[in-house]
Amino acid sequence: MLLLLVPASGQAGETAGNVLLITLDTTRADHIGVYGVRPQLTPHIDRLAGRGSVFTRAFSHTPMTLPAHANILTGYTPLYHGVADNNGYCLDKRFFTLAEQLRGQSYVTAAFVSSFVLSRTLGLDQGFDLYREPLNQDTFLAAEIVPLAQEWIAGQKSAWFCWLHLWDPHFPYAPPAPFDKLYSADPYAGEIAYVDAELGKLFSFLEKSGRLASTLIIITADHGEALGEHGEFEHGFFAYNSTVHIPLIICRPGARPGTVKTLVSHVDIFPTVCDILGSAPPPGLTGRSLLPLLNGRQETERPVYIESKGPFLSKGWAPLEGFIDGKVKYIDLPIKELYDIKRDFEETKNIISSRKLSDLNRQLTQLKNKMSGKETAAARLTLPAETLRRLRSFGYLAGIKVEKKAVFTRDDDLKTLLPIQNKLRSANQMFNQKKYREARELYEQVLTSKPDDIGSYAHLADTLHYLRQPQAAVDILRQGLQRKPDSMELKSKLGVFLTEINRYDEAVVLLKEVLAADAADSDNWNYLGVAFFRMKNFGKAYEAYEKALALDPQNAMVYANLGALYLARFVAAKDEPLRAQAVSAFNKAIELDVKSVAAYNGRGAACKFAGQVEPALADWRKVLELQPDFSDAYFNIAVTLIAAGRKAEANDYLQRLQAQYLKLLSAADRAVLRRLLAAAAGQ
Repeated sequence: MLLLLVPASGQAGETAGNVLLITLDTTRADHIGVYGVRPQLTPHIDRLAGRGSVFTRAFSHTPMTLPAHANILTGYTPLYHGVADNNGYCLDKRFFTLAEQLRGQSYVTAAFVSSFVLSRTLGLDQGFDLYREPLNQDTFLAAEIVPLAQEWIAGQKSAWFCWLHLWDPHFPYAPPAPFDKLYSADPYAGEIAYVDAELGKLFSFLEKSGRLASTLIIITADHGEALGEHGEFEHGFFAYNSTVHIPLIICRPGARPGTVKTLVSHVDIFPTVCDILGSAPPPGLTGRSLLPLLNGRQETERPVYIESKGPFLSKGWAPLEGFIDGKVKYIDLPIKELYDIKRDFEETKNIISSRKLSDLNRQLTQLKNKMSGKETAAARLTLPAETLRRLRSFGYLAGIKVEKKAVFTRDDDLKTLLPIQNKLRSANQMFNQKKYREARELYEQVLTSKPDDIGSYAHLADTLHYLRQPQAAVDILRQGLQRKPDSMELKSKLGVFLTEINRYDEAVVLLKEVLAADAADSDNWNYLGVAFFRMKNFGKAYEAYEKALALDPQNAMVYANLGALYLARFVAAKDEPLRAQAVSAFNKAIELDVKSVAAYNGRGAACKFAGQVEPALADWRKVLELQPDFSDAYFNIAVTLIAAGRKAEANDYLQRLQAQYLKLLSAADRAVLRRLLAAAAGQ
């Protein structure tokens, strides 16, 4: 949704003192009260909207978080800036943002974003003096991030621009109390009600402090949520109105409230802000100012380009492109779709036979040509393995480069492939819930029906890894490589799992081959370092880790592995400075990633070697908090407690391991468990 507020005494074009941009993640238009479907859900937003103009036909160009925000902040679509997906893209520095525009007008600028999906590493920090993001966690709750923005605003003495992003309505839906009980049957709605309540506190602060009358406030959803419509449960697959229709409210105190039915979109936000502030927007923006519409003038509608490229980029499925023009919406896929969204907004009846396909394709081509840039490849970015893991935890199928077809058929159409998509979604959910057996079954079903789905080989291998079946993981990766022998992603992962089954020489050969193709991948240098470490070739391991850190100084995994290397050298040489270096490396890893199980486990061992029993136990307990099935931590705790004469405590941990995770233990680990149980019992 988009909400703009100008001073109570102001008329169109008058300059506001401050600008507040609020983006609501994953928020459907029909869940904002003023749109009539859920009238009690958002009273605080509705109160402001009651003073302004409601745009009933506003659309996002892209149903994904990073591209949608790039559209908002640049005034261009992905056809120009190139940011087409959450995975593997970064806004290039050559693009001029709204923050840079306002900073050039002497505004102090700050961003408060609630998800790693909008990390500063992805380029949206351009123009912001302060960029606050969740560094040691995946997301902020609204109750965490709103006060930070409010505190910053309260401290400003000159004109300011603040961007506040709220992630909460995103899946999984888990609103805090009391909204969890109030909306137990509809937790998605509960998330939106919770966000509205937190925003109400901010709006109240602005009003009571006298800032509301001098602040332009912009609230926009990046996209909606399908909620099962058309068989899609979340977003980022299709581009039906459930995920691309957004509310838009522009509220100027003193102006008459009303409704605007003109077609508008995200790229119109940048030039509208400029026009309201009385400044000239950068030349060539795709969007146009909505101020004339606010002043009651009639404007010729312009078509809105839409796309959904995630399935194409991550799976090699048909790319979705299209447009909305007047009452017509065209979706270009192998199975073409056309809807009369004036009469059929839910897009239930495909009327493609009513228009010439050549005319629709010509119109789409002309629209794309007007919006396209020449250097979109500059937006591509190789993401670290940890970022890919975090993206996957939110349901994004990320991390595998796929071969793109030149021609797509009905078999590649997203509608045809929806059952596969939903099965992959369920598999990811099972994986994230640590239900690895269920995830394995689903990934295997996908590969049975679509054996060329390279990404599923990688995901299945990860699942087998967590099931403690490294040989099976190696076997499935080899099957994938039979399908696509040149897949560097599968070769890299195979190198990792060959290390797990002690096939170090093969792992080194494979990882060197991968690095010969791309020597700029920090994670692959890290994996090579692990293989050398397991071979006890500490010198080459150290060299590989150093190369990894030179490429990515923020790679927590490398620091954890470097700590293990220093600790192994300490055990061999009993040289205290080496133990201190190990602790330093583990600390750095934890600073970069507070969920680094390897770093906590290693630091616990380093503390134990120094006789620091309680710090060691604390670290190992943290390991079990983060990964309850981590058997080494149980053994470390038990051995330490038994040595300290605290056998009853040791027995509690061992009994838990035996009761909950015995099936995951190897034969050797089961033998260790039996010996420790006997020792804890005093036998």
